[in-house]
Amino acid sequence: MKFLPAYTFFAFVFLLNGCSGPQPTIHFYQLEAAELSATTEKLPELAVGVGPITIPESLKRQEIVIRGEGNQYRMADLHRWAGLLEKNITRVIVENMGNLLGTEQVISFPWGSYFKPDYQVIIDVSSLTGKPGGQVRLRAGWTIIDRSGKQILVRKISEYQQPASDASFNALIEAENQAIALFCQEISFALRELEKQ
Repeated sequence: MKFLPAYTFFAFVFLLNGCSGPQPTIHFYQLEAAELSATTEKLPELAVGVGPITIPESLKRQEIVIRGEGNQYRMADLHRWAGLLEKNITRVIVENMGNLLGTEQVISFPWGSYFKPDYQVIIDVSSLTGKPGGQVRLRAGWTIIDRSGKQILVRKISEYQQPASDASFNALIEAENQAIALFCQEISFALRELEKQ
């Protein structure tokens, strides 16, 4: 049995590595709360429970979902969420709502028996997609329930579209941040109106 000379073997390995080329870089992203503040009176005593928040099964993946033509969608293999999107959206909404209402008593579902919210906001996100350089679309149904947990005070479906400022994924995520911020502003306005009643 003949063996290849050592220099031939190493040259072969070098060629294999050279052909494979550099590995593509995977980029990770997170949604972030917007720089929001209470536009009117702060409500430090108001307690709000946010959730459950649900998202479509198609968005429960690490790859960012990109909207194509018509009803087509694709997964951006090299552009991924840094964690679970559902939890990321929940964290951002909780932080936005707290800032808009001027209260630190905004807590995500599930909460312990120690927390008795004045209102519970249940959110069902049906769409949060877009494409770099295009429009981001957020569509979500939401319900506000009273302290007893039995009476529905508000029920609505909201939709927002936000343009991405350029064709980068950073701009796409920022447009999603802005769409979520507008959504939170609508809910906080509804809560303020309930407090006036």
